[in-house]
Amino acid sequence: MRVDFERFCTTVCGDKERVRTYFYDCMPYRTEPATEDEKVRYASYCKFRDIIEGLPRFQMRLGKL
Repeated sequence: MRVDFERFCTTVCGDKERVRTYFYDCMPYRTEPATEDEKVRYASYCKFRDIIEGLPRFQMRLGKL
């Protein structure tokens, strides 16, 4: 499913000004050495992270799993 995060947050805020949206997540788990599947999943997540961080007023907060 594709989600337009910027539009979603704007809709949720309604007539209130959205100063910042924090997106909490964690990077996919990788073993040492990483398997091919883990490498693909990690690269895909990095693209997603870059998209979210590129949205205006969005900030990613990454934790560890």
